[in-house]
Amino acid sequence: MWRNLTGGEVAAAMQPELSYSQAAVRRFVAAIARKVDRPPREASVSFSTTSLGEVPGRTGTSVVVPKLRASVTRAITAERSTATIAAPLRRVTPKVTTASLAGRYPTVVTISRSGFRLYLWKGLKLAKTYPIAVGRQGLETPAGLYSVEDKQVNPSWHVPNSAWAGSLAGQVIPPGPSDPIKARWIGIAGGAGIHGTEEVGSLGSAASHGCVRMAIPDVIDLYDRVPMGTPLYIA
Repeated sequence: MWRNLTGGEVAAAMQPELSYSQAAVRRFVAAIARKVDRPPREASVSFSTTSLGEVPGRTGTSVVVPKLRASVTRAITAERSTATIAAPLRRVTPKVTTASLAGRYPTVVTISRSGFRLYLWKGLKLAKTYPIAVGRQGLETPAGLYSVEDKQVNPSWHVPNSAWAGSLAGQVIPPGPSDPIKARWIGIAGGAGIHGTEEVGSLGSAASHGCVRMAIPDVIDLYDRVPMGTPLYIA
């Protein structure tokens, strides 16, 4: 007040104090990352009974959060700073690439119930087809994507506890004339599987109790080509 009345002056250099919220910077950078980040897409196989399609992978992007946080902090605290900050990004490659698909799926089996054919694929290329029989109405061969869970040479027949089995229900029929499961068994899911049959006249029809029937030479040939864990698609 005295200086105002007398016309006095004070000449002083004042250093401004600056403070900011680190939590706010973290939230701001996290919000940017959520908008910018794009996860990679893994390459995969599109299954159908008569073809295997390749779904290509895609490289993703990700904000390098520590670097962006440091850039924002420098922009806040610097005496002079540009108004634009470039967000540092890195490329994120998929674990499964299109080029690696054939190696990831060395063997695939597909089954067409309506076409009564089994298709064997090696390296995603068709290697061989076989005529088959499938489950009859009411006892259809189950549709879906499965894998080979069990393999047996000259298997016994573990008869399901089902009404259609009659007096044989729950029994185990050893290999021999009374055993309808001939030569080989390739188990897939829920008791269903692929096996040989002497009833070659049933091939090309819906005749089984849910399993896939093959001619004995064919199932022996297939057995050696299909390792455990092989994907098996039925439609």
